[in-house]
Formats: sequence, structure tokens, C-alpha cells
Amino acid sequence: MPIYVYDCRGCGARFERFMPLALYRQTVVHTCAGLGSKVILPPVVRGDLPGYESPIDGRWVEGRRARHEDLRRSGCRPYETGEKEYHERNRLRENERLEATIDESVERQVAAMPSRKKELLEQEILSGATTVVQRLGE
Repeated sequence: MPIYVYDCRGCGARFERFMPLALYRQTVVHTCAGLGSKVILPPVVRGDLPGYESPIDGRWVEGRRARHEDLRRSGCRPYETGEKEYHERNRLRENERLEATIDESVERQVAAMPSRKKELLEQEILSGATTVVQRLGE
């Protein structure tokens, strides 16, 4: 079924309708109750992909065919719509959780310190000492 594009005569909004070809001549009404005028749009022509260096093996990939070969050779697949954003959100969420866990751990360690050691730490921080966060095993 094709997608038809209309301009609303009532409010001027552009909207789409997904309907069978048999209903091509049917009058279409927008949500504002205005009648829609069919808009004739040019066909979409998809250009080839610009060249890039493969993140998998460093080879130069030029165009769609080379991209598909690169993915097939490495056993990978292209992202589905929204998948990359989904994984990025999850990665950011995990990093936020890790940062919160580190902050809680530091707070517990400082709270457990003897008062004299806390005073020395405070003096070091006030005198401009900086900290470096380093995970064990790195």
C-alpha cells in the first residue's frame, strides 16, 4: 500500500495517509476537519554511501556493496532502527550506576576513617591536591 501526502486546506499542515491504491481518489480529511489536497512529490533516489575505514579491520569501504561484504566477512550485521541509540542509552545508564557506586564507596571509606586521617585529607584537598580515579586491574 502506498503512502499519500496531503496539505490540509483548513490549517495548512502537511500529513500522510497509508491506504490502498483503490482509495486513491477518495477525499481525505485532516484531524482538524479540513480537506486534504494531494501533494505530488518526486521519487526518492538513494545515493551510495560515502567511503569510510572499517572499524572491524581497518580496510577502506566504498559504497553499499563493499559495506555488505565487510559486514558479511566479519559476521556482523547493520544496526536496526533505534538499536544504536538504545545501546548508547544503556551504556550511559551503566556508567551513571558505576559512578554512583564509586561515590558511595568513597563516602563509606571516608566515613570509616579516623578523625585525624580525615583532617589530614581535608588539609591536602584544601592545599590543592588532586585525585586520580583508577580501577584495579587496569
